[in-house]
Amino acid sequence: MKVLFVTSYFPPLTGGSAVVYYNMCKYLGSEASVLTTQRHYVDGHRIEYESLGPVNFKVNRLEFLRPPYTGYTNLNFVIAVFRFVSIDIPIMFGAFRAVLDIVRNERVDVVCFGEVYSLGWLGVLLRKLKGVPCIHYIHGEEITAGVSSRLYGRGALSALRKAEAVVVVSEFTRREVIRRGVPADHVHLISNGVDLELFSPGPRDPAIMSKHCLEGKTVMLTVGRLEPRKGHDTVIKALPEILKEVPELVYVIVGAGSDDKRLRGLAEAVDVKDKVIFAGRVPNDELIGYYRTVDLFIMPNRTLEDGDTEGFGLVFLEANACGKPVIGGNAGGVPDAVVDGETGLLVDGKSVKAVADAAARILRNPELAERLGEAGRRRALTFGWAIKAKEFRTLCERLALK
Repeated sequence: MKVLFVTSYFPPLTGGSAVVYYNMCKYLGSEASVLTTQRHYVDGHRIEYESLGPVNFKVNRLEFLRPPYTGYTNLNFVIAVFRFVSIDIPIMFGAFRAVLDIVRNERVDVVCFGEVYSLGWLGVLLRKLKGVPCIHYIHGEEITAGVSSRLYGRGALSALRKAEAVVVVSEFTRREVIRRGVPADHVHLISNGVDLELFSPGPRDPAIMSKHCLEGKTVMLTVGRLEPRKGHDTVIKALPEILKEVPELVYVIVGAGSDDKRLRGLAEAVDVKDKVIFAGRVPNDELIGYYRTVDLFIMPNRTLEDGDTEGFGLVFLEANACGKPVIGGNAGGVPDAVVDGETGLLVDGKSVKAVADAAARILRNPELAERLGEAGRRRALTFGWAIKAKEFRTLCERLALK
């Protein structure tokens, strides 16, 4: 069995999709191969892929796997067409040729695409020319948020409908994919997993305690890109009410993103600047220390007006695996990651009061926090990546035998 993953989202880039593809490959080992990129498609910066370290599968890299966005705003029609012909088409042709070479040289049985909008066309051509079965891996937000180009969107949905299989990460995503015309028997739910070798209960991290002056503090944590759907702003707005019940509380935010400046300004505006710590981007091997150091994990995600939403929420499983209670937004695929009242609490991520009430309830009730954390740990043990990779491999075997 040989599976080729084709995606721009791969470590050392961060994010849930990158974590999923990396761990699938890690547990498939030599049966997996990856085609990814040397440069980021948004701004063209070079990815320091050497920092990925040794792996037990083959990683192939192109300069670009998909056309970059850089410089494509405010172009007139003639220049846009010229750039499409001179830049986009050569990149697309290079990606197709690379996939064909890997399929032939490594005797690939199944190809899995991690980007339906930018790579859906590739799957359609590969299937027609080589008869290789294709899988599209869908997380949720890429379907619900849509795209600006109607033609682009139609092409992606056509690719999904023609694929031999579509893997989805939650019941929410499964419903959304089927609602868009993908045959139900082609849709396979493989929920996201958690790295049980890395994430486990343990003592507070002394270095993190010292770095952020957390001694004697009750600590609440969010891990995730700083973007509106995650709900960092709702937590910050809720802090004044939570502090009335838990005055020693500190809120730690791990992650970076476009919402950084707005969130910092909001913390100052609601007079909780000294209670919010922006820790920035943290290496994966240091992340365990943050989870172990906190009392509560919180990410009150919500669905935005454009449909952007959380497809699953790996971070909830990571926190649960460390024995921590969690609070998530009752939106998107998060109800698949958080069992309300059992491993954590689900709230309306748009409601400041709901977030404040839920946080105070857990932080003021150690018995409840312990019960949720212990149940979360037990459930996380059933979500190990080894289990998820086995489910994925079974699907690939079935497709290869057809």
